[in-house]
Amino acid sequence: MPISEPAGQDLAQHLAEYSMVSDIDDGSAQGKRQFNITLTPAGHRMGLTPRTIADKIRNAYQGIEAVKHQRGRNEITVRVRIKENERICETSFENYVINAPNGEIMLRDAVKPSREGHIPRSAETTADGKLRSRPM
Repeated sequence: MPISEPAGQDLAQHLAEYSMVSDIDDGSAQGKRQFNITLTPAGHRMGLTPRTIADKIRNAYQGIEAVKHQRGRNEITVRVRIKENERICETSFENYVINAPNGEIMLRDAVKPSREGHIPRSAETTADGKLRSRPM
């Protein structure tokens, strides 16, 4: 356990004693879930690179910008991604089909998961001086 975790928990306990302080985050929560992957020989043969795989997975799960529209002072962005029930299922991840330069390939054939982990969190100060934690 990093030394900062007990310090953050101790600080959060002390801050909680003040009635005017609310929404305290000690920063000890894990970051976002992450899968580390390695390109397989089959993926290389299909003309894929680690960057193209990462882009395709990110676009499928987080969405790719399809339309951006300015409406007065507001901006509307439409993103296209796979259905929610498929995004939360690891089987869908493995069965996802990628359009490679040399044809189509199943994600499970193109990459080999090396390990699962969590993205570490860090703290940053926003432009208005507020402190917020964010995934690195």
